[in-house]
Amino acid sequence: MLIGHVCKTHGLNGQFTIKLCVPIDLCPLFTKLKIIYIENTSTPLEITNAVLSNTLFLKTKLKNINTREEAKLILRKNITIREGNHTSIDKAIRKKNEFVNFKIIDQNLGEIGIVTKIDFNRPQSLLFVKHENKKILIPYVKDFIINVNKEKQELNVDLPDGIVDICGE
Repeated sequence: MLIGHVCKTHGLNGQFTIKLCVPIDLCPLFTKLKIIYIENTSTPLEITNAVLSNTLFLKTKLKNINTREEAKLILRKNITIREGNHTSIDKAIRKKNEFVNFKIIDQNLGEIGIVTKIDFNRPQSLLFVKHENKKILIPYVKDFIINVNKEKQELNVDLPDGIVDICGE
């Protein structure tokens, strides 16, 4: 799972910062990371220190990157983690994405479509809803949700008038 990318280096001892692309409220969990992967590699990299600086930025030190030059080689590279390596993060992300594959039913419009993805990496989180051949981006606002039926995988919502037309692609 993609968690962010290396955005800058720090000092001479190989430290670098990962700009996280996860929900802001989950960022503190990433200070407990122990293993990461750099894009297109299968070799796990061991973290010796990770400190959150400024909400979305994780200042990181790896066991096997010890110079500024080594850290520069991974600038702009995507950073991933694997499911099972960090159970608390896995659990939190599953909880955040619990509405993926749920059917959206508006109290006025009826069935709108199926949630295919939730994008938390923006100021206003969005539900990506597939309806026939089009995609509708609906703001993920808890106040819009009237009822959650986990058994039927349905979200009953009360969306503002016209939002489906405005947010359809």
